[in-house]
Amino acid sequence: MKKTILFILFVAFAIIANAQKSKIAGSWLMIKAETEGEIQEPYFITDFKENGKMEVMGMDAG
Repeated sequence: MKKTILFILFVAFAIIANAQKSKIAGSWLMIKAETEGEIQEPYFITDFKENGKMEVMGMDAG
């Protein structure tokens, strides 16, 4: 009985305590990018739109 109550409390806490937010829309400062094992340090502002597209220096990048 004690284990069951602890298990239920643990599961309830795990569901409630979600630390990540799924929305990343907004302006982000890009300081490091890794592509195909290569690391670049571009240092520019990237805008992530609500529709999932990325805008760099006023141009759509994907």
